[in-house]
Amino acid sequence: MKLFHRVEHYQALRKPLDPSQFIADLQAEMRAELEALHTALPGCDWLSISDRAAGAVKLAPLEASPEPRNLRRLKQAVQARWGTVPLIDMLKEAVLRTGCLSAVTSVADRGTLPEHVLAERLLLAIYGYGTNTGIRAVAGGEHGHSEDEIRYARRRYLSTEAARQIAIEIANATRGRELQSRKSSSPRRLLW
Repeated sequence: MKLFHRVEHYQALRKPLDPSQFIADLQAEMRAELEALHTALPGCDWLSISDRAAGAVKLAPLEASPEPRNLRRLKQAVQARWGTVPLIDMLKEAVLRTGCLSAVTSVADRGTLPEHVLAERLLLAIYGYGTNTGIRAVAGGEHGHSEDEIRYARRRYLSTEAARQIAIEIANATRGRELQSRKSSSPRRLLW
């Protein structure tokens, strides 16, 4: 009975029952694809392969792809709704409204660092990474936190799990406000 199911399943997958036949077919397919790659490589102007151990494969830079169609509309909508607001202000407002850094700052046990100072340093670290300006550039601002202090806060408190928890709390708070505004704007209906 089990052999019947096995045969049926192998037929559904279009694979042979004999493992040596399966391996031979797979090897033949791989040889054919590698041969096709080998013949196509010399004609690729954008690719160079050298015998060096480190960085043997180099790709020529691609041309910039065109801007997505709706990106300009999205930028205009953000500009119309909020005007020109620095990203750090938006981030700070999200933190203040959602309290999303409380999960991170609550693990700051036995620390002598006040919670608001830690929150400022974490905000600066998130801003530095999120905007791709880096912590060194962010540390050059007039906020009173050095690069080493921001890096320490990032290293000590901003783990992958903490970043995930921050994102979840912002999403939950956003969804909660959205649902709350829908409830308040929709007329109440009687159920009977």
